[in-house]
Amino acid sequence: MAAQDPPLYSTRSLALIASVVLLGVVAGLLVLFGESRDHSWHAGDSMSAGSVAAFINGITSMWFPIPSILAASTPEQFLMTLGPRQYQLRQIVLCFPWISMCMSLLAWYHWNGLAAIGDQIVAFVGMFLTMVLGIWRGQWVALCTWIFLMAMLASITAEQLFMRDNCFWFHFAFRCAGLCAGLACTSAGHLIETPLQLLQSSILLFCFAAAHIAVELRMTGCEANSWCHHLLAPGSYLKGMVRCCLAGLLYLFTLILTVGQIRTKLGIFAMVGISEKKNQGDDESDDNLISDEVSSCESQQSVHDSSDNGSKEFAQRRLHHLDWLRAAAILLAVCLHIAQILRAPWPWHHDDNDFFQDEENAISPDWWYYRLTAHGRLFVIPILFYISGAAMALGGGSLGPFLLKISLVTLCGCGQNYVLYATGPQDPNCSFDRRTHDECQTGLWLDFLIAPKSGQIFPIIYQLWYTIALVIFISEDIALYSEVRRAYAEKQVRAHCLVLRYFCVAGLYALSVMGKIPIAEFCLLLALEALSSVCIIRSAQLAGSASAETPSVRARLWQYAAIMVAVLQFGYPNFDIQSFDGKLFVYFHIFRQLMAIGFVSTLTRKTTALVLSRSWPLAFIIFVTLLPSSSYYWGGMVAYPWLPHRIDRLIMISASFMGVLMLDRIGHVFGDAGLDLEMPDYFSHAALLMYIAHPVFIVVLTKISGMRESSVLGLMSSCCTGTMGLVAYWRSPCRHDDRSVAALYTGICCLGMFGAGLVGISFGCVQLGGHPMVVLVCVMMFVPQFVQSLPRSK
Repeated sequence: MAAQDPPLYSTRSLALIASVVLLGVVAGLLVLFGESRDHSWHAGDSMSAGSVAAFINGITSMWFPIPSILAASTPEQFLMTLGPRQYQLRQIVLCFPWISMCMSLLAWYHWNGLAAIGDQIVAFVGMFLTMVLGIWRGQWVALCTWIFLMAMLASITAEQLFMRDNCFWFHFAFRCAGLCAGLACTSAGHLIETPLQLLQSSILLFCFAAAHIAVELRMTGCEANSWCHHLLAPGSYLKGMVRCCLAGLLYLFTLILTVGQIRTKLGIFAMVGISEKKNQGDDESDDNLISDEVSSCESQQSVHDSSDNGSKEFAQRRLHHLDWLRAAAILLAVCLHIAQILRAPWPWHHDDNDFFQDEENAISPDWWYYRLTAHGRLFVIPILFYISGAAMALGGGSLGPFLLKISLVTLCGCGQNYVLYATGPQDPNCSFDRRTHDECQTGLWLDFLIAPKSGQIFPIIYQLWYTIALVIFISEDIALYSEVRRAYAEKQVRAHCLVLRYFCVAGLYALSVMGKIPIAEFCLLLALEALSSVCIIRSAQLAGSASAETPSVRARLWQYAAIMVAVLQFGYPNFDIQSFDGKLFVYFHIFRQLMAIGFVSTLTRKTTALVLSRSWPLAFIIFVTLLPSSSYYWGGMVAYPWLPHRIDRLIMISASFMGVLMLDRIGHVFGDAGLDLEMPDYFSHAALLMYIAHPVFIVVLTKISGMRESSVLGLMSSCCTGTMGLVAYWRSPCRHDDRSVAALYTGICCLGMFGAGLVGISFGCVQLGGHPMVVLVCVMMFVPQFVQSLPRSK
């Protein structure tokens, strides 16, 4: 902090203040003159409770503290230019928007003369304090504050002179100018370094606020200039406030994401960890699916002990088992998608009491796919989200390129799915088995839908719901990840970041399931959300104070506690999921908790002791005990079911968590022993291609008569792997090393298999069932790399 304050009564400051006061006086005179000539309009009538304008003005009062929240997050070292009295005034200005928010909420909820006077007084005092602080700071901050104050006065004057039909857009402009003035006086020169960044922040704020109001107008179901009885209900007002909070938090996240200086100063997106450095010698992939290349590379870490100033460097190695797990999960997910599309519609449930018979046509019966789905969905989606959390822990660098890559994958996949949907029949009942019906012959190219009976949005999203959920979950937990890293580095945890993140998630839960589940279960959901964060942070703190020689047992126990809290949090409430709605959205937040557990367990793996893994026979018994029924049940969504009975839900979720953690631990054991097998990059690229393009493969290959589900899987896998193998060989700078030769042989063999299979199936000579085809695909992936790993004589 500066030793003394700059002078407040400089010539420039006095000129700016005088101009504001003069314009304010002129605006007041214009308003008085306008009201004396026109007595047909009265604010108390047009802004009465229940009007759309009063509702919009009321709930958007939740935007007032946004500049204060951003400014309060500024680290102290960036406030050194402020004098003592400037710093105190800034603290007052940061607190005042909260008072103004409460007054405005009260005034607009039930508009009356007394509330209006109080709201106007608070608004005037806040505007005056903003003006004094901004102009006192001088330089370009003073000029920008003055410009926004002029815009505020112009907007409020226009509102009083021209508003006659219950319009709120002038008041919207007034509030936006006030929020921008708050950004200028509290954050300009600190978090916001340049006038151009301030302009960017202001335009972004205006766009988000306008978009939020447009959404509110649609959600109210009322005309823009009307009165609606249901807006008088406290529930409608409260839900509007929650939506406004979410819009404001989304603005803050977008602002931090887009303005690099803010991101750097806050340190929220700095995913570099304690002293981690990426292993530059590793041959990293540029296009790995979702979890990015950082999931397969273990960073070099240095844990500095503040007590003895010693350090411990850990060996660098790739976590190959995460690559294999991810590819296996994608392969199984694609297999299930093929069965769902070509055997749609699926029943709500199917009892698993069938056996293979010695019949020629029973090589891939329906019940086998039901059993495969019942087993596979317990682990496929949890594995992918767990690996994404592990990738966040192992990765170095900003999340910007990572999120950009995920966004590009999502956009490309959604564009492809939209083309398939637009060229198919628009009848939602046109599944694959009904493709010969007359109503399904209206498509431009296709005669069936990829996702029948699922509305108009999900067929476009389809497999990309995972990437969308991943981006949402990262956005929700980015503050938690940052604080876990700080805790592991034995730094002070920023409680305000965790509180802000908690209220954001709680607001999202309230918006999605409030009034749809019992209030006691909703309170339990929120309480366990806070407890889960406490367990994760505490585990990181204990692991940070330990070392590789003396790992912490308590840190591992806190991780077990976080797992049990997550199971109870989403297994106990009765969400009663029947369709795609807010309850399903909240229920799938169980994967966000699994991401957080994967993040903290991977980050602290070197200083956290093994507990349950040391008694692995006992763990195996527990896992077998927790395995749920193999009977198929729809459960709201085929990707991961919601079972109607609470004990079944708790058992199923526990089995999913334990299965994923056991697979990860087995991979670590083999990796530490040096017995794991490296996955080539082109296999990862093939998995990405299969994930994005498998709907196209399905609709193209099913044009061939006699094509079965298992044949589609085999042809798709061989085509993607062979293509990526040849591309890897062509892009290799040295085409004579073992990797390049293995890629070439893999590409030739797989594409040859694809061509032979295509010809054989077309002529009815080749047809493989589900079991043989899955085995064949696994062998196709494993053999080339196994041959490459064999010792060669010199």
